[in-house]
Amino acid sequence: MIFDHPWPALQHAAATWPMADALVFPHQQARRSFRQYHDEALKVAGALAKRGIGAGGHVALLAENRVEWPIVQMACAALGAVFVPLNTHYRRDDLAYALRQSDAAVLICSTSYRGNPYLENVTALRPDLPKLRHVIALETDYPAMVAEAASATPQAATPETTASLLYTSGTTGFPKGAQLTHRGC
Repeated sequence: MIFDHPWPALQHAAATWPMADALVFPHQQARRSFRQYHDEALKVAGALAKRGIGAGGHVALLAENRVEWPIVQMACAALGAVFVPLNTHYRRDDLAYALRQSDAAVLICSTSYRGNPYLENVTALRPDLPKLRHVIALETDYPAMVAEAASATPQAATPETTASLLYTSGTTGFPKGAQLTHRGC
């Protein structure tokens, strides 16, 4: 079976192998079966929808390699939202630029990683980011957000719909945003 959008692929896997491991993050001691992955992504999508994110909305993620990363990405795919993963090495200037340039309405982030205080940096930048309406810390806000959320109804997105906005390294200036479609991801 060939899928040109990730959401139907996850729906198929959740129906076909519901109890099989889909996500395993030993360093975090976290696992999700295909059914758990599917259900949690729908809850995150519902929580994002409750915060005003729909098709075409931009959701940024600033986090190290952790189980929530693919879940947030799949939640964006289910909503038809644009996933904006940010470089974990960004300091304030690059972070401010990427959040402003991407039109991110929501940022989901770790509080810090390898001495980089993500939440502190974002808090300091918020007055200059009028489009950033919500900041969700993975360690404190995410579990409650998932627990309270109702599952979203997946939106039909085409393979040509923008799935992700990825930023280049910015070695000669500020990073450049590159759009990828669902088919291209």
